[in-house]
Amino acid sequence: MAHGSQALAKGFYGSPVQYSYFEGCSNGGRQALMMAQNYPQLFDGIVAGAPSNFYPDLLMWLLWPASN
Repeated sequence: MAHGSQALAKGFYGSPVQYSYFEGCSNGGRQALMMAQNYPQLFDGIVAGAPSNFYPDLLMWLLWPASN
């Protein structure tokens, strides 16, 4: 999506974007952490707000009330 949106902006405005940022919260924050680890060169800045980064524990916490 980042490459596609940058190409779309370049086509619309006639020049490439100067800065590119990624921002996400909760599951988007988890995705932001993954983007920072896997594609650090893709964005000029990454904001990971309230990332749900320890997913196995989170899933067990969500399933616990169903088992009672």
